[in-house]
Amino acid sequence: KNEPELFTKLRDNAKLAHEALSKGVQGVFGISKADVSPILHVRLLPEVVARVGSEENQRALQRKVCDTVMQKCLAKGVAICSPRYKTHQTLEPLPSLRVSVTAIHSPKDLEAACKVIATEAMATAKEVLATFPVDAAPVSGLRQRKQ
Repeated sequence: KNEPELFTKLRDNAKLAHEALSKGVQGVFGISKADVSPILHVRLLPEVVARVGSEENQRALQRKVCDTVMQKCLAKGVAICSPRYKTHQTLEPLPSLRVSVTAIHSPKDLEAACKVIATEAMATAKEVLATFPVDAAPVSGLRQRKQ
């Protein structure tokens, strides 16, 4: 209320990050739709994960990619997270990378961070997909949700 320019800057930064990430991960990852939201969720596209078969394998693939990208970005000075959800719902949200944008970020910093995220996401997806057999039996050891 006292600083309306902060909301304008936040909206502009969110749009910038959305555009930069969308271009950088096109064809492999999808970005949450609302381009003015300061929280972006980056997920592997359904057609990318479908090649590994079962839903269990798809979630395992998504989790491995998200966790690996998060660690690689952190090692390069870009903090993003791959949230875990503790719910009592039968269906939990798909694994994602969560990117938070603030009004304090400069356009230059945002562009640099988005480049790191996109580069690591694309490289990691390629690496991890190569380790998952196509249409394989479910990966053992994946924790099952209590019904």
